[in-house]
Amino acid sequence: MCREEWCLEAVLDAVAGTLHALESGTRAELALCSVLLERFDAALVAVVLVDPDNSTATLTAWPHTVDMARMRLAVARLPADFPLLMHHLLLARRPSCLSRDAESPSWRAAIEWPFYEFMGCRDVAHLPLSGAAQQVCFALIARHNEFDHREMHILECTQTPLTALCAIATRAGEHAPAVGPDPGLTARELDVLGLVAEGLLARTIANRLDVSPRTVHKHLGSVYRKLDAHDRLVAVLRAETLGILPSPQQMSSSTTQEDGFLLRWQLYA
Repeated sequence: MCREEWCLEAVLDAVAGTLHALESGTRAELALCSVLLERFDAALVAVVLVDPDNSTATLTAWPHTVDMARMRLAVARLPADFPLLMHHLLLARRPSCLSRDAESPSWRAAIEWPFYEFMGCRDVAHLPLSGAAQQVCFALIARHNEFDHREMHILECTQTPLTALCAIATRAGEHAPAVGPDPGLTARELDVLGLVAEGLLARTIANRLDVSPRTVHKHLGSVYRKLDAHDRLVAVLRAETLGILPSPQQMSSSTTQEDGFLLRWQLYA
């Protein structure tokens, strides 16, 4: 661990921010996204978990305004662009960065290239977060500004503690019972919450349920109040924790939540 004061302060801030997010019930991947987004003044952060046994990937991205459909296309290109994708991901153990200003013609062969092309940012950093030998997890941090040497050093120093925190939080989530007090949602509120979890906007939910958008917002307000949530993301996460909604682990591999915080699909053949 670096003993420079500026580095220690940055690492402690990142760890403390992640712990605070996890304590509030935020899923580990989303906690990482929010902390890295703020710490590195990023335009977008994505955390990718790859399941080699099932050949699938789960992607969590923040902020929620990201176009997940386009990001899905970017990720879908990876197997064709990188035939040795899994081999590369398993061996990538140190943070790296792809810059728009890179002079080498080989930069298009970097794994960050499809994300860089999609995000349209100046730099995209790749942060491996895999603890176990066959576990594949990494974060992609896209910025409109360049990553300097100091920031890349901080990223490398945060790698070990953030990897450990995510592993602990993931294991705890797998073994924690998804039960809790019944918040008393009505059948229609459950319908609305379920469609919110699918990433649908209020006007789309209104059309689906044949009600007015105003009625949908009224139900959402009631859902937020009963779940003590201030937005749709927190409401969905708390509903998953209480067992009202299926958790991401229980959802099918074709699930897409279009408001930007969950995407799962077949990653490679």
